[in-house]
Amino acid sequence: MRRGLIGATVLALLAGGATACRTGDGSAAAPAAAAPDFVSAPPVEELEFKRVSDPARTLVVDAAGKTLAVFTDKARTVRLTGPSRTFAEDAHTTATVTTDAWVRLAPRTWQKDSVDDTWVRPWLEKALDDRSPDALAIAMEYIEGGKRDAAFGPLSDTDPDGRAERSDFYDYLGIDWEFPDGKKERPDPDHIRSLDCSGFLRMVYGYRMGYPLRGTNTPAPACPAARTRWPSSGRARS
Repeated sequence: MRRGLIGATVLALLAGGATACRTGDGSAAAPAAAAPDFVSAPPVEELEFKRVSDPARTLVVDAAGKTLAVFTDKARTVRLTGPSRTFAEDAHTTATVTTDAWVRLAPRTWQKDSVDDTWVRPWLEKALDDRSPDALAIAMEYIEGGKRDAAFGPLSDTDPDGRAERSDFYDYLGIDWEFPDGKKERPDPDHIRSLDCSGFLRMVYGYRMGYPLRGTNTPAPACPAARTRWPSSGRARS
């Protein structure tokens, strides 16, 4: 049964650290209160941008050498340092993850020479102080017991795991959707309030955070309808 798959995926990602996405009111889900001794970041003008490799990325550090942001080349996700939070999924595991990582989408893909782009410093200054839900907090809303609790899909006698796939974000929401590439979709009534693995990612990064979405698998700087190894059905699969 895949009821706990979404939460397990989130906790695994948290445990492994926030990974850049490359181009390409349940109490159990709520993160703990921010650490009271957290000190806000200094003015952006006082921060240093440093290039490092493996992977190629730019670190933003303060005068003491503490990393406050990580911009990874060819990615829009940015790992920011903020108040520490503890995430848990009590319904399926006793494990918890405590992290000071906050993950947000930059307005543009990062390149090695992006440091002097006009958007960088204003965006970074705002992002370092932003305490609205980030990618991790948004993702945890959909675990069992979360305020947006999502099933993986309806029960199925034919799926080997017992749950039918093909649950995209518009199925969960129960709304019609037209994608920028012209593809139009209507929700499947049997998949309302359900998200499979790719639908979950498209919900978090696309619908909630604004990363471009496509209704097909045509190559583009956007999240496709399905991974390339799956049939191009126009529906999210896993």
